[in-house]
Amino acid sequence: MDLRAGTRFQHSVWRELQTLAAGQTRSYGQIAAARGRPKACRAVGSACAANPLPLLVPCHRVLASGGRLGGFSGGLDWKRHLLQAESMGGSTSQVATFQVASVRGLRHCQHV
Repeated sequence: MDLRAGTRFQHSVWRELQTLAAGQTRSYGQIAAARGRPKACRAVGSACAANPLPLLVPCHRVLASGGRLGGFSGGLDWKRHLLQAESMGGSTSQVATFQVASVRGLRHCQHV
């Protein structure tokens, strides 16, 4: 997996996500504002979707406005499960082991 992939903005979003502790969430808008681009909510969502390491760069901790789940490459059930486990004091490494696979250029996560 090439960690050099991604735009400068995507890298800045991924770095911002790594500052979020387990159980801590932010909205796409809050992440965009923190990166100096308050109107770039959709670009933050695109950066999350392009995230090559969804558990190490915890895009599951980013929510849509109003606290809605938004999206997650592992599916909304996993996002809900990860957030719930973290809110009870667990870490993502204690919650599940994921295998990141590439199928026809599309990245997806599956529980193993």
